[in-house]
Amino acid sequence: MANETKTEKKAEKELKKLQEQKAKKEKKAAKALEAREKRKASIEKSNERQAAKEKKRRNMTKGQKARRILLPLCAVLLALAIALCGFFGVFDRAVAAEKTADGDRISVAEYEYYNRMYFNYYYQMSQQYDQYYGQYYGAGAGKMMTGYDYSKTPDAQEFVPNKEAGLTIDKKYGDHPTWADYFEQESLKEANSSTMLYKKALEEGYELTKAEQKELDEFIESLQKNADDDSYSLDAYLRTNYGRGMSPSLLKKIYTKQTIVNRYKEDKQKELAKSITDEEIEEEFNKNAKDYTTVDLRNFTFNNSISADDKASKDDIKKANADLKKKAQAFLEKVNLSNFTQMAYDATDDKEQKNLMKEDASYSSMDDTNYTAIHDYVSKEAADWAFNADRKSGDKQLFEVKDKNGIATYHVYCMENVMKRDNQYPVNVRQILFMVTDNAASDATETETGHSDAEAKKLADDTLAKWKKGKATDESFAALATKLTEDTGSKESGGLYENVTKDSNYVEPFLNWCFADGRKKGDSGIIKTDYGYHIMYLSGKSKDPNWKNTVREALASRKFDKYIESTIKADGTKVSEHWVKVVGKRMKKAAETVITNAGLNAASGGLSDAQVISGGDQ
Repeated sequence: MANETKTEKKAEKELKKLQEQKAKKEKKAAKALEAREKRKASIEKSNERQAAKEKKRRNMTKGQKARRILLPLCAVLLALAIALCGFFGVFDRAVAAEKTADGDRISVAEYEYYNRMYFNYYYQMSQQYDQYYGQYYGAGAGKMMTGYDYSKTPDAQEFVPNKEAGLTIDKKYGDHPTWADYFEQESLKEANSSTMLYKKALEEGYELTKAEQKELDEFIESLQKNADDDSYSLDAYLRTNYGRGMSPSLLKKIYTKQTIVNRYKEDKQKELAKSITDEEIEEEFNKNAKDYTTVDLRNFTFNNSISADDKASKDDIKKANADLKKKAQAFLEKVNLSNFTQMAYDATDDKEQKNLMKEDASYSSMDDTNYTAIHDYVSKEAADWAFNADRKSGDKQLFEVKDKNGIATYHVYCMENVMKRDNQYPVNVRQILFMVTDNAASDATETETGHSDAEAKKLADDTLAKWKKGKATDESFAALATKLTEDTGSKESGGLYENVTKDSNYVEPFLNWCFADGRKKGDSGIIKTDYGYHIMYLSGKSKDPNWKNTVREALASRKFDKYIESTIKADGTKVSEHWVKVVGKRMKKAAETVITNAGLNAASGGLSDAQVISGGDQ
């Protein structure tokens, strides 16, 4: 019985297992059938949609068929056009980087033009100073004299404000602004002021003169020639040199704006100068006499035997300062105007300096020295002493100046002539120079043209005679000078030198002719100097002494600044920070290219200007 029961249970268990397996198979088969039905339904729907599309396609008009092809193509072309517009600077000319208080738009391209203008100005000035003065002051002379290091990009060097030099920056740029920040600030100011003053000038009837239009045309022609020489199109040349958005039409617009604004400023300043009365001049002079007078001093400097290179201890420096001060005080006690030259000679240890003093009796003289010169050369204390109203001839004083290491220098001053006005009457003179090759002696008038003495004299005689036979006016002389003079320093201004006095830094025959007895406006003549033959013409003579003109110019400048501030409304400008940053990044790349290829240019013997900027590739 037990065995039968076990057998029955086992049979039931197997039967149940078979039933479960059958149920699973049936369920799986049902799911597979359901999936096939869904796929079949999906295929049928897809076929229906395709059939509907085919029917719709067969029933489409020609216009509908064309749009079906063109719309995707237009999308591709639009993307391509946007890319090309960006490359050729269309957006830069259309989008505003800045808006004036009056709502006038200043494009990104124009803003970048001003940014490049400031970069190029400081880069070239620093580089030129370094090349010229490096032989005297060593490497870094350019940075020392301008504050700007042309070997670094603007964003990689800190900008140090200098109020006396007019170099200031807004607090928004933080405690450690860079030169890139300064260029940004000045570019925004320049763009804004130029735009608003241009609008003001147009309202007052200003437009380009024929001469200015001719100069603009010649400028564009010169750019075209440069582009041709470098195998560039003019547009590509302008983009390389002036920024991505620059074009001939935009450059002409900016040039026109700058030319008219500059003339408008000059006219406005002259207008304001004429409005200043003698009473205003006297009041200003009496209030700030030190700014408009000079003094004559005798000066001797005691330099320390210790320098920063000696790495002396504080005690050593203190002892050296004390010994030097004792020596300087002994000099001060004995010196006076009558024995100053001899005592300075005796106190000099340097043989080379001693020889210079022997050759030049005025070596220790500081004639016609202004307040600023003493302030910068010695100290504010020394300048205040020299320009004190109670100062008298024969007064003397010792001044101590210490460097950052505490090493002292001592200056002994002895007053010769107290504050005095410059009572000279300056003149304006025009000249036409014909250089004599054999004895031309100055880089300032260097030219490829040269003549023998006889040729230069004949040219001068014939030109003066021709001028006299004509209208013989200031305008006709200026036109001849612009055309014929070989003096590059005055060619563009019609041979004009303004505000010439007897103390001006010109050769003696030049000054002697200008201030000969009885010399009057309209006089002409020929002189010979080491440079060659000069045709001279006295263009004008001041009605007032030099000091009075200086005060008038200062007052006019203040009035002009106030007028500009009230006109340009700087507080009302709106700036696009996004586009300013975009231009900033471009300027960094442009500066890197200029710096890199300046070295490449020097090493390779000279690439074109465009190649230096662009990297040498065309």
